[in-house]
Amino acid sequence: MDWLVVTPIAVLELHLSHNFIPREGAVDILKAIAYNTAYPIETGRGRVLPLWLRLEQNMVVQPDELVKGADAQMKKIREASGQFVSSGPMLCECKDTGCRSDFCSLARPGGHCPLAQLTYLSHQRDARVRIPAEAQAWQVTREPKEEAARWRMQPAVSRDTTPAATPTNASSLAVDVAQADAGAAAAAIALRRFGMNLPVEAKAAPPAVQEVPSALPETTTPLAYSFG
Repeated sequence: MDWLVVTPIAVLELHLSHNFIPREGAVDILKAIAYNTAYPIETGRGRVLPLWLRLEQNMVVQPDELVKGADAQMKKIREASGQFVSSGPMLCECKDTGCRSDFCSLARPGGHCPLAQLTYLSHQRDARVRIPAEAQAWQVTREPKEEAARWRMQPAVSRDTTPAATPTNASSLAVDVAQADAGAAAAAIALRRFGMNLPVEAKAAPPAVQEVPSALPETTTPLAYSFG
């Protein structure tokens, strides 16, 4: 969720319902929203909106208690960054107030606005639902940062465990394009033998490609996975 922390363009809607997101995942998302000053979202003409966040039908344990704890902690995050924090709630639970993705009953033009609207968070998966083994693998007894690091996505590799080759400069890209053009020409020649004429288009030289950095700079520190 590091990207949610640093993106200058706020996400308007985040639909993650009917998955197997645990409580730790919900905490991570809410913290990322609190850290990003792009929320609440300014839509123009003085209007502001919270993020429309759907997390129902997941694996969030004690969702009602989570909302209470998250509200207090999200305010602390905002205060620590030197931002003004009003007395209004950080989260809108959309409980029979007419709230929708383009309207929040708690938002006030030029005044308070929640950071996110949570739709039916209390509606989580029934205990009888079969949960994939992978979704049950989060070890709550482990140190949170270590467990979070264990769950970070790793670069994909081919079946023979050899890392897939990635073009890193213009010369390697040019070789790939030339090979592809040669293959297309050979295919066209083969088709002509069966009476099927396909034109072989002349390909222009590929544009210059800037060198791709081997690694991206770190932008944020890992987020803690608990609100308490």
